[in-house]
Amino acid sequence: MMQCSRNIVIHEVPSIHANCSFKAQSILDLSERPENYTGIDLDSSGNLVILHRAGHSFNNASLIDEDTVAIYSLKDHRLLRTWGAGQFVVPHGMTVDDRDAVWITDTGQNKVFKFSPTGELLNPYGEDYSVFTEACLRLRNILPGLSCFLSKKQFARPTDVEVFSDGSFVVSDSYRNNRIVRMDAQGNVIWEVNRAGNEPGAFHLPHDLALDDRERILVADRRNSRIQLFNKDGQFLETWDRPELGRPYAIDAAAGRIYVVDAGDSYEFDGGIERSRLLMLDSDGRLISSQEGFGSGIGEMRLPHDVAVSANGEVFVAELVNDRVQSFRLSAPCASP
Repeated sequence: MMQCSRNIVIHEVPSIHANCSFKAQSILDLSERPENYTGIDLDSSGNLVILHRAGHSFNNASLIDEDTVAIYSLKDHRLLRTWGAGQFVVPHGMTVDDRDAVWITDTGQNKVFKFSPTGELLNPYGEDYSVFTEACLRLRNILPGLSCFLSKKQFARPTDVEVFSDGSFVVSDSYRNNRIVRMDAQGNVIWEVNRAGNEPGAFHLPHDLALDDRERILVADRRNSRIQLFNKDGQFLETWDRPELGRPYAIDAAAGRIYVVDAGDSYEFDGGIERSRLLMLDSDGRLISSQEGFGSGIGEMRLPHDVAVSANGEVFVAELVNDRVQSFRLSAPCASP
């Protein structure tokens, strides 16, 4: 059963009986203070690259003067280095490309940044606003049809980025836009899909991205409670909107499997269902495995915000509210549905 509240799609999520399940392995907390873990990926050496906000909120308005990126060795179980001080206002999404460059979106600065593995800024992307743009975008929150004359190279709170092997990249431009845009390595626009709504190929808060081994672009279309797929040329392929997907916040793809975190409805509107789940799908979007549990215990999650998968199949989830990274493994080999 599908309902809508303030144009937010709500599924009645069924109980899941998957043929195998995840088991929590460990909890990684890099600090005694709240950090607000928001992004996670792995580099070519198998180290975790973790993005956080150093305890600052989503509404932060000034540059964070502390490091916000942490590199953690899974082999030696120790922190290798940190960087990022003075670079970000609201760091949100992150990916590590096949040359270990670290790409980060900043919803406070409306930028996408590319860094070297050691934190040297290589390229900023996103044109600066005029003096009127920010005021217009705030007004557009009240008047959704208002045109603010953004150029295709301007972002309006970008949430995530994924990088192709040729150096081009795709961005989900989300909280004040509803589009995905692909750019070349110099920041020139190749194509964009810019449609608000719940029709196929339209978006309502495209929150996270993944590229699979077929170079399909998978979009976690958060407020439409679905995953949408596009090819590398921006052509719409299909929508996965089965109720068991819940509300996809983040997505990753590895070895023919798709990994999704569902953060429930309680962060979308008052009275929404509290729910946290980790799902594994096959390449056609069919459910294979799940881990459910809302809370702060081992195996439970609160506001899972990103997911990443290692080469050996270990799954890592970054939690915003619990301020930690949790790892999971399958409890037994899984057969396809």
